This record gives sequence, structure tokens and C-alpha cells, in this order.
Amino acid sequence: MIVQPVGETGFSPDLFDAVIDGGAAGHAVHIGTDLGTGRSALLAADETNLFINRYMPPRRLLIVGAVQIAQSLAGIAKTLGIRPVIIDPRGRFLTEERFPGTDLDDRWPDEAIAAWKPDASSAVVTLSHDPKSMILPWSLL
Repeated sequence: MIVQPVGETGFSPDLFDAVIDGGAAGHAVHIGTDLGTGRSALLAADETNLFINRYMPPRRLLIVGAVQIAQSLAGIAKTLGIRPVIIDPRGRFLTEERFPGTDLDDRWPDEAIAAWKPDASSAVVTLSHDPKSMILPWSLL
């Protein structure tokens, strides 16, 4: 375990912004800490002899279809620390009562998935019998 002060001589406050921005953009951020000085910085490719922290973007599970299986799957995802998103244009099924504390998206699946921009930390599950909902352009995934 490493403990260091937040400040210019340790873990600079701007590194918090870099981690947040990297997560929002869907990519990992690598921060290297010089164990001799305790100073941290974004990792450059040629640096060695550093303690490296890798900050991964949050994991997401995009679930197409607000069906009963989706209710259980969203609960399991939350238990595992994965952010579930339920996608279904049918408002009567896509409700806070059925999916408490879950992101709900009422757009058509192709539009919703494009807007959520899946990345290496995302998974997409389709739970639909409607062919229109299951045909997703592979370029979006």
C-alpha cells in the first residue's frame, strides 16, 4: 500500500481530473509514482522504476429489453459493481418500479447504444424477440 499527500509534491489534484476524464472517455489512465520522491504523474511510455496505478473506466452492462430476466440481470450487475442500463422504447415496461436505481433509456436500441458509446469496459446483452431490437450495427459495438 502506498500513502501519499495530495499536492504538487505527491498526487497532484489535476490527476483526479485525468482519471475522471479517462473514465468518461472509456479508457484506462496510467499514473506512475516515483517511490523515491513520492511524486505522481501521468505515465510516459519510456519511464521505468515507478509504482504504476491503472485506473480503469467504470464497467457498464447495456441490456436491451425490459423483460423479467433483465430485472434479475440488472440486480446481479449492481451487486458486482457494474452499472446496468436498461434500453427499451416500451414505456410501460421501462419503469423505475421494475428497475429501481438503474439507468433507463427509452430510445430504440440502435440509437441508445450509439449514444452510450460502448467501450472496452462495456457489454451488451439483447433480451428481445423483436428483430428490430436485435439488429445492431456492429460498428456501434
